[in-house]
Amino acid sequence: MSERGQVVDAEIVCGAIVLIESPYRNGDRERNLRYLAWCEYDSVRRGEVPIASHGNCTAYWPEDDEHRPMGSAWRDAVRKICSHVAYYGDLGMSAGQAAAEARDSKEGVQAFRRMLPMDMKREFDAGNSPPGSMKRVPADSMRPFHFYSTIFGG
Repeated sequence: MSERGQVVDAEIVCGAIVLIESPYRNGDRERNLRYLAWCEYDSVRRGEVPIASHGNCTAYWPEDDEHRPMGSAWRDAVRKICSHVAYYGDLGMSAGQAAAEARDSKEGVQAFRRMLPMDMKREFDAGNSPPGSMKRVPADSMRPFHFYSTIFGG
């Protein structure tokens, strides 16, 4: 027993942590974030634990020249704990994806190219979001949040 309550044994089941790469910067960002949500959903259905810098960092930093290097540093730091990187290509490969893939290849990072399964791609093309209540929106549409950290260059 602890101050916080009863201590119980629990089995934690966790799949491989996977870095998701999909287009973000160019084009319709809201569409690209909806696509990312489908990529993450696909990853979860594969038994993985997805994480994406452009999904996480853009929730609290705007997409601009000041914050983009911090997002890239975040991505490279997180990549070190991931088992592999999944590059989703239904919308084509963005310049950012291509640059990340080149870095990953040079550094010997295990990476795979993927496409959404047809049922998910149909739902995406119809303008739908995956099941769940959380919808991703670009930070540009919210009040700026400033994060200061020596880890991310702030």
